[in-house]
Formats: sequence, C-alpha cells, structure tokens
Amino acid sequence: MRSFTIISTLLIALLPIVSAWSCLSDSDAQYVVDQSIVVIKHPDVDAARQAGLALYAPNVIVNGDSINVLNDVPLGTTVYSNITAYLDDTLSIQGPSEVNVIAIVHDCSSLVWFWEFIGVGGPTAARVRGMTYTQVNADKQVISENVEFNSLTWAENLGFTVTPPAGGEKVKREWKA
Repeated sequence: MRSFTIISTLLIALLPIVSAWSCLSDSDAQYVVDQSIVVIKHPDVDAARQAGLALYAPNVIVNGDSINVLNDVPLGTTVYSNITAYLDDTLSIQGPSEVNVIAIVHDCSSLVWFWEFIGVGGPTAARVRGMTYTQVNADKQVISENVEFNSLTWAENLGFTVTPPAGGEKVKREWKA
C-alpha cells in the first residue's frame, strides 16, 4: 500500500509537467497543414496574413536548399528567420492554384507533409511535388520548417532554362492531369 501512495504522489506531482506539453493530435497536424495551405495559396492576402501570424511563431526559421537554388544563394542559407519576412515574400507572389496533400506523418512536436502544387507558373505548368518538415512549440505554433521540392520543374515553370550536360538532349516533361 505504501508503494501505491508513493507512486500516486509522484504521478500527481508530475501532472503539471506532463500537461504543459501535449503531443500533436491528428487534428492538430491537419490544422497546421490546412493553415499552411491558406498562406501558400493566399487568394485572400489579408486572411492569409492573419492565418500566418496565428500559425507561425514570430521567430520562425525557414530553410530549404530547393529555395536557395532558385534564389542563387549558397546551400544551407536560412531562407527566412522571422514571420514578417516569410509572409511578406510569400504573399507578394502568386500562389499555386491547387495544393494537394498526399500524406501527413507526425509525432509529438513535428510533422512531415508530402504535397503537390498545381499552377506554379501558370495553369498548364507541370505539377511540383515536395515535402515540408515542420516543428512546433508547446503552443503548437510553427517554429521551423524545412522545405524541399522538385526545384528543376519549379524553375522551368517560372521560365528558367534548364540545360542538360553537354551531349545530352533536353527532355520536355509533360504533365497529364
């Protein structure tokens, strides 16, 4: 009986610590993805900005070598180091017309979502697929994201010229819906 009392006392003492952090539920992870899509597509820029300010921590860090390649900056460079820079840049360009979620996997404090963007560079442009690894804090705000995607397709969709090595022929990729 004494052991039960000691264990019960310890569990009660640990309760505030355990309740201070709760794991992401499936619905929490879906919410993070859904609100991210509101920001990414941003048909209503003001609503997207409000969604972003609620979802992302003020000092969110966004990394992604796929973005760095397109921006012609060294790999490993932080893309954005705060929510203002992220939102100002993201909301200043046309978002994809469609974002399809292929899969979401999460643990207590992070999630990975596999996505497909339609309409990057125009309605007939090839689809772009990628993944975003997202970490959240105890308040379930996004504190960091690592974004990687098919940057060659994205670049071609935006008008970049992608040339194969000497002797190779350029292959035009066609996307079929």
